[in-house]
Amino acid sequence: MRASIHSKQVFCGSNRADTREAASIFRVARAKRVTLTTIDALNGAIAVEHVASVFTLNKKDLRNF
Repeated sequence: MRASIHSKQVFCGSNRADTREAASIFRVARAKRVTLTTIDALNGAIAVEHVASVFTLNKKDLRNF
């Protein structure tokens, strides 16, 4: 699995569109009674912008989303 992760492209940084998308993700999550951290919402927004998947070992935050 480590080799697979290292072969993937990593995206860094954000912009105003990302922060607006992150706020939207945060509101949708809250409406579903899911509490996300700011960084989780921003990571999701960046993934949406780049049509990328999110890999996490922290299922607690995302299990009901």
